[in-house]
Amino acid sequence: MKIFTAVLTNSPVERVWEAHVAEEPRIHTFGRSISAALDHLRDATALWYEIDVDEVELLPDPQIPAVYRKYVRLAAEHRQRLGEAELLANKATRTAVVGLSKHGLSRRDIGALLGISHQRVQQLID
Repeated sequence: MKIFTAVLTNSPVERVWEAHVAEEPRIHTFGRSISAALDHLRDATALWYEIDVDEVELLPDPQIPAVYRKYVRLAAEHRQRLGEAELLANKATRTAVVGLSKHGLSRRDIGALLGISHQRVQQLID
């Protein structure tokens, strides 16, 4: 896998995102959306370096105002932490469901304690 920086610049007049590879500015393209521009740039990069498109990883570097760049980064960090917290919550929920079930609590009572439906409790037991 080869990693490249994809510099993305919005052109509101033309309603496109211009994209080029920071490491090789002669590789450039555009797309109507960020996704399209990245797809085109991935293809162009693979052609330029004569490698398979699956070997190209692009790290987007959108040229947006610094204050919004900060919030985009913060949002991504919070989403990552949220995902990690969700995994921990799921593991704790499953452990609690199994343990409380073995102690004879009903599925409805377990659900009420954990804030989930009794159907979800049943799914976790199964």
